[in-house]
Amino acid sequence: MIYQMRTKRRHKFFSGLLIIALLFVMLHTFSPLTAYGTTDPDVTIVNPLDGSTLYSNSLLISVKLTAPETIRINVYKQMRQGDNETPVAVTFTEWDKYAAELKEIEAGSETVTGPSIKVLNGYVTDTFFFTSTGNLAFFTKKIDNLTVGIYKVKIETIGQNDQIVYTKEHILFVKEKTEQPVQASVFENSQKGTVSFLQNLLRSIFKK
Repeated sequence: MIYQMRTKRRHKFFSGLLIIALLFVMLHTFSPLTAYGTTDPDVTIVNPLDGSTLYSNSLLISVKLTAPETIRINVYKQMRQGDNETPVAVTFTEWDKYAAELKEIEAGSETVTGPSIKVLNGYVTDTFFFTSTGNLAFFTKKIDNLTVGIYKVKIETIGQNDQIVYTKEHILFVKEKTEQPVQASVFENSQKGTVSFLQNLLRSIFKK
């Protein structure tokens, strides 16, 4: 009798271990490889800064890599469906409302159950790929002919079998040059000189 009870307990114990092992294998087998909740520590978007405003129609994208990796770079203009389902650019007012709604939804709001608009990604340029073979490299690309609106710079780290393992996004607001706030001349001249220096430095480093 005692032997039978011990045998049953051992059977339940090993059955439990088997179930746990199977669950562990299933979780690792079917879990998504894309790490949307985390960012690649070896990839930094130097420019543009997230949430920054550009008073120009030209953008200099700069990405720093500190490990041998391959990245995919896309620039999108944020659009929405207009009349007759024709895509139109999202306005700054619409974007502010959209961003506020997303924050409320994330906070568990009972009144806001979804954003008022569906934001679409409108391609601005072709997709760019860049591969770093060392522990320090920069990707730079100048994008011209930007129009007023909201843009997304999206950097994806590509792993084995072309799997996306990390995703990083920065939002950029492009406005008319006439809307740029007036700054004191001493600071304005200083900033212009700093920007010019950095741009020339980058050009000299990556000049073919």
